[in-house]
Amino acid sequence: MKKLRMVGTFLLTFMMMIMGVSAACDASELNRVSSEAFKVSVTYEEVEELLEAGTYTPPDGIPEDEIDNYTTYVKYFKVYITNITEDIYVVVKDTYSNEEKTYTYQDSDNGTITIENRHIDEINEYTIKVYATNQECSRTALRTIKEKTPRYNEYYSMGICDGLEDYYLCNEYVSFDIDYSFEEVADKIDSYVKGKIKEEEEKKEQNKNFFEKNRSVIIATSVVIIVAGVATTVVIIVRRRRVV
Repeated sequence: MKKLRMVGTFLLTFMMMIMGVSAACDASELNRVSSEAFKVSVTYEEVEELLEAGTYTPPDGIPEDEIDNYTTYVKYFKVYITNITEDIYVVVKDTYSNEEKTYTYQDSDNGTITIENRHIDEINEYTIKVYATNQECSRTALRTIKEKTPRYNEYYSMGICDGLEDYYLCNEYVSFDIDYSFEEVADKIDSYVKGKIKEEEEKKEQNKNFFEKNRSVIIATSVVIIVAGVATTVVIIVRRRRVV
């Protein structure tokens, strides 16, 4: 009898635990944490950091009297994961390190987690999975976000790209690998420049042809506008003088 009571008590406790677990993550709770997960956003920005003197070697060609005043910067990206709350956390993996890191609200600055990416010579893709801190609601990720930081384009700072920063091979940052040799890139830029020059010349020729074809109409219209302007001016002056 005593054994039977113990078994009954155990079963009752086990059933209560199951009921408690179910109540801990019912549909309402799951909807609530899912709503918080969908408020999480990921952005990034370029940051310039002034390097301390002595941590770098000034380039050749700088006059002796200017070396002490020479400063240089290093660029990198800051990735921001915002709207983290105490009820959700994120697991972040990037393609550069291929490592997973977990960040909770306690790791954040008022709900914002900041990750530095100093490897701007490579494209880095982040996979951010959002989970509920309530383990019964976090058997799978509530949401998965992907964000990609571009890579620095070494051609951007070269002479062949001067004034051509809008051309895709001369952008400061690119989201693709440039699988061309220097000569191939130079040829593509040369073709682009020649194409732009040709386009501008064609536009000038079109404008010239348009003027030649419509010369008489343009001149006549201009004369009418000028005469109308003079007439209006005269009327205004005359009216003003009459008022005076």
